[in-house]
Amino acid sequence: MADRKTLMVVGAGASKEAGIPTSQGLKENIAGYLKLQFEDFGKRISGDDSIFEALTLASGEQEPTNAGWLLNQYLDAAWQIHTAMPQALSIDNFIDLHQGNEKIELCGKLAIVRAILHWERKSLLFTDPLQAYSKPDFKALEHT
Repeated sequence: MADRKTLMVVGAGASKEAGIPTSQGLKENIAGYLKLQFEDFGKRISGDDSIFEALTLASGEQEPTNAGWLLNQYLDAAWQIHTAMPQALSIDNFIDLHQGNEKIELCGKLAIVRAILHWERKSLLFTDPLQAYSKPDFKALEHT
């Protein structure tokens, strides 16, 4: 029985109390993760490291400082999402509106996963998989 795993699906109504942002908060996080900006000489000054690395790999570029044509297309897609999030209904809606644009789809999905992983780890329901007796703290939810 110790090898059993439990998956909890927390709906929007309960997720806020557990410390997971609402749709508006998720859009703000996604916009921040995809704000991939660079200063002169190619040094990145904003945006998420993991997403940038994933886009670099997806583009096939070996050296991010010599960003090529395909990587720039991914960066443009990321910037489109970043600038649209304040007005978008949701990230899902935005991706759906750009259905077939593989670069926007990849950037959006990477940012969704990044945000969910970040907020799940910070939530009151997080359990450390490395701790044998780690369990969700349901009592903490009673006080929110």
